[in-house]
This record gives sequence, C-alpha cells and structure tokens, in this order.
Amino acid sequence: MTYIKTTKDTGIYQITERNIKMSRSKFIFLSLFWGTIMSFIGVIAAIGLLITGHKPKKYGYCYHFEVDKALGGVSLGCVIITGKNASTHTKDHEHGHALQNCIYGPLMLFVIGIPSFIRCQYYNMRYKLGMKNKDYDSIWFEGDATKRGTQFMNAFRAAERNTNDQDR
Repeated sequence: MTYIKTTKDTGIYQITERNIKMSRSKFIFLSLFWGTIMSFIGVIAAIGLLITGHKPKKYGYCYHFEVDKALGGVSLGCVIITGKNASTHTKDHEHGHALQNCIYGPLMLFVIGIPSFIRCQYYNMRYKLGMKNKDYDSIWFEGDATKRGTQFMNAFRAAERNTNDQDR
C-alpha cells in the first residue's frame, strides 16, 4: 500500500492498494451511499453522543468518540466509538472496519457487523469464565480489518509527519 498526498492545501489524500484509490471524498461518498446502513446507525449514535456532551476527534478519515464505559471499540460507518484509553491498535482496527464498510456496503452489517459483535460477546464471555481464546484476528473479517486499518493508519500518520516536516 502506498500513501500519496495529492493536495497540500485541501488535505485530500489517496490510498492506493492494488490499483484501488481511496481519497477522503471517495471514502465519505462510499460510506454515506454504498455503506448507508452502517453510516445511518453511526449518525444516530453520533447524535446521541453529541447530545450527551461527547466531542468527536478526527481519526484518519473517521470521527472518533471516546466513552467512559469499558469498551473495546465499534465502527459504525465513518463513526468510531471506543472506550477511553483505547490502544492505537484498537482504533486502527476499527478504522479498518470503516474501510470494509466502503467495500461491502449494504452487506457490511450482515457479513461483518453482526458476526463481529457476536464474536466479541463470545470472546468476552469466555474471558470472564477464565477460558482461553484464539487470536482475535484468526477469523477473516477481523484479520482483514486489522490489516486494512493498520496499513491505512500507518500510511496516514507518515503522510501527516511528512506534511508537518514540509511546513517547517
């Protein structure tokens, strides 16, 4: 995956992976139209969080909310919700789910969203019972989210550093 900053002033980026280009505007467009189901849920969640005084921060191409509850993370379109002190790995992973939403669109909820939720609950139950779990990324949709999110965010952070170095 390569990361190319195409326009310094507007902050428009392109991610190129196997000839698939993902600019910020394409990400938003795909999230809102192709991935409309998850994005609609995310907008409702974001409104609720804004009403309760939570302030979003930008994280990659997404809007990230932190909540006080002990929560790993959840990705709802271009809205990411994590517990306070969530690791970079968790936030990158959730951004990967947001990228998956752009790929799977209306199937995201059924192919990845619900199975991911069930798997997370299952893992938590086994953990509370003192049972061992397989690696969280051992199932394809979680491993894919981690891979996509980590690659994307590493490239995003590198481009941000390069931009900041050029501005000095």
